[in-house]
Amino acid sequence: MPSIVYDMHRLVRDEEDNKVYTYDQNGNRLGVISLEGVERLRKV
Repeated sequence: MPSIVYDMHRLVRDEEDNKVYTYDQNGNRLGVISLEGVERLRKV
């Protein structure tokens, strides 16, 4: 899974589930972002 570290939080993308998970500096999961339908979004 690709991972991005930003300050004290880490974003991990699960390509199979099409989701991004956020973790704190201790490895605790903070939340989940679903990427379903993101390709249909457009800048206004």
